[in-house]
Amino acid sequence: MGEWRNTTWQHGAVPVLLFVCACWFFKTETRMAKAPSRLCSKPGCKGIIRDNTCSLCGSVRHGWQADTDRGTRQQRGYDAAWTRLRNAFVQQQRLESMQAGIGLNPLCAICGAVVRDWEIHVDHIRPFNGVDDPLRLDPSNLQVTHSRCNVSKAGAKVRGQGGSKSI
Repeated sequence: MGEWRNTTWQHGAVPVLLFVCACWFFKTETRMAKAPSRLCSKPGCKGIIRDNTCSLCGSVRHGWQADTDRGTRQQRGYDAAWTRLRNAFVQQQRLESMQAGIGLNPLCAICGAVVRDWEIHVDHIRPFNGVDDPLRLDPSNLQVTHSRCNVSKAGAKVRGQGGSKSI
């Protein structure tokens, strides 16, 4: 029985040993596949990103890392005061929907469907300009939306098509 184990080990080890020696001898490396091409995220550009460089505008963008001109969320006005107001607004909307008999989750102000916990966005109806703008922390300027409705509204504004309907 010891001989059988010994021969099995030898036959199993020989191909592995040959592969390791061949890789070392030829200095081959295993390389990961390149990322797929994608459209440039720069507004107005229709180029294709290959190797993190756009074919038309030449910009190098790595998602949010390259978006330094926006500033942090606190610099843009989404600080602790905004978080407190947002949480209180969501609780108020939930209470109103419970009283209306709809259920615990509020309705989206854009599409009118029920908004689940994981997709709640609190959106400003009229955009605010800077941290000192009174519209930033005005509860009458807020609406609950789905994440997809809020993103499509923001995308429409960037493309110059205006926004979606609001309350």
